[in-house]
Amino acid sequence: MEVLTVAATAALVKSMIEKLDQLWKDLIMFWDLDKECDITKDMLTIISIVLANIEKKFITNERICPWLSQLQDATYDVDDFLDDLQIEKQRRSKGKFPAGAVWDFLSSNNQVKFHYKMVKKIKRINTRLDKSMEEKRKFQLIERNFLMEEDIARRETFSIVDESSVYGRKEEKRKIINLLTKDKDKDILSVLPIVGIGGVGKTTLAKIVYNDKEIKKYFDRIAWIYVSMKFELSKILEKIIECVSKKGCDVSYIEAKVNKLETMISGTRFLIVLDDVWNEDAIKWKELTTILKCASTIGSKILVTTRSERVAKMVGTYDQFRVDPLEFEYCWKLFEELAFQYVDEEEKESFINIGKEIIRKCKGLPLAVVHLGSLAGSMEVDWCIIRDSNIWQTMEYWDGKMALDTFPSSLLFPC
Repeated sequence: MEVLTVAATAALVKSMIEKLDQLWKDLIMFWDLDKECDITKDMLTIISIVLANIEKKFITNERICPWLSQLQDATYDVDDFLDDLQIEKQRRSKGKFPAGAVWDFLSSNNQVKFHYKMVKKIKRINTRLDKSMEEKRKFQLIERNFLMEEDIARRETFSIVDESSVYGRKEEKRKIINLLTKDKDKDILSVLPIVGIGGVGKTTLAKIVYNDKEIKKYFDRIAWIYVSMKFELSKILEKIIECVSKKGCDVSYIEAKVNKLETMISGTRFLIVLDDVWNEDAIKWKELTTILKCASTIGSKILVTTRSERVAKMVGTYDQFRVDPLEFEYCWKLFEELAFQYVDEEEKESFINIGKEIIRKCKGLPLAVVHLGSLAGSMEVDWCIIRDSNIWQTMEYWDGKMALDTFPSSLLFPC
């Protein structure tokens, strides 16, 4: 009975997370509710992880049942809250607003009352969820992130890139290629870290370097490896083997993988890109570089992308290469390409000023430009709502901590 309750609760929580994702564009309308709903979603996500852990480990504890019941009640309240928002959205959509006008929600007493009521309601829900978060500690429930593991797999990067849609990175590309191919050091293996905040375009820059003809001519072997949160030596070796051999790795023991890789790259000059590295364990890093050094020849390189200054300092034999925010003119070109595809030429002029205001709020982050350019291009949300939304102030977007989690998965595009 208890296992069924856990499964039912987990399904309910997951459905609310999905519903919050689906309603994200609508939340922008409701002035400041997006911030509270972000908190709701974050807590539900952590709770979902805990529930997955309970199911995975078949935890049985009679005291969990009341906790699950409280959690279900709070989740049903979230459902009711979102239904109320849907109803209000439909009510407002029946009104006639001038095309492109900013919806002034403060002009109606009813709308102000509705907003005040809903803010109080979601805050009460968040207080209950926060209490549930505290309660789980009594059961010694850990938060092993099974969901994050699935999410990481979904976001795994690859090396292919459409360079015609990459703006403003020619100089950075030239400098990195020069460092990788024209250096005069005699090191057998050198490491160049590319560092910058989330969404600034580190992976894209690494891609256009990786695919350059000069790089492919200079290096005998190249491999693109997505690393992310989990730095597993055996898995990384397996990925390198698969990239170099262009077929699956047919050995499972780490010693066999080391021997196979050594045979494949021995005496060659290679480039390995390690994308999105978070590992700060110097011992793990040393193990990997020791294996690669033993098989490499002079001029071999590792190119690392990371948000972490500590990682960059730990791995780099070169000074870290910092990626700065993109200049406005290039952000605008990228936004134009995405946002104006369904705008008639005669209407374009009226959208340009609003679009430029949106771009200024992106603060030079190409990922933000891609998200909002794609959203604006869908024509599903009024551009003025995107511009006037307080999403810019309420989300931890610009420090890079949530650059990939700020928007629902359905709106994510590679950058």
